[in-house]
Amino acid sequence: METRAERRRRKLRDLCVRHDGELSPLGMPSLAARRAVALAARVHPHVLYEVIKGVRTPKGTPKTLGDRAAERIEAAFKLGRGWFDADDLAAAPPPVTAPAMPVAPVTDSEWAVLDSLRELPQPVRGDLARKARELSDEWRALRAKHRAEEQHLTVRSTRREGVPPSLTTKKAAK
Repeated sequence: METRAERRRRKLRDLCVRHDGELSPLGMPSLAARRAVALAARVHPHVLYEVIKGVRTPKGTPKTLGDRAAERIEAAFKLGRGWFDADDLAAAPPPVTAPAMPVAPVTDSEWAVLDSLRELPQPVRGDLARKARELSDEWRALRAKHRAEEQHLTVRSTRREGVPPSLTTKKAAK
């Protein structure tokens, strides 16, 4: 009997193949098909590659398609909620057409940069990914700090009577 993860992996592969109609010599859907599905679901094409190929995690289990990613793909391609988990005996989904992209398409120069990054040795790619995560975390922290400062606007009334309350930040109130 097929497990949930195996069924999702198979259906993801079939969806990519139905989108493009081509398989690589290794039996993988084409990069163009994976990119189209990934863009529609707002996930990175390499994530789909790892799920389809069954790349092992550090724990030794194959990577799986998560619930959120599955729901995004189902919504983007109008497959119906739960299509990835449904039995194959259910009605076949409608033909796959590329959904309208909610984000700007990736330019050829951006794909060229991604392709050149893919050619780097694994340790270098790992270092770059780690640095990108650090910068992203730093940016998020600064953004959260800025939002918190904006939300700390408080209404302060002065001790004198007849003076209307004024908006000040907590820093200014000290």
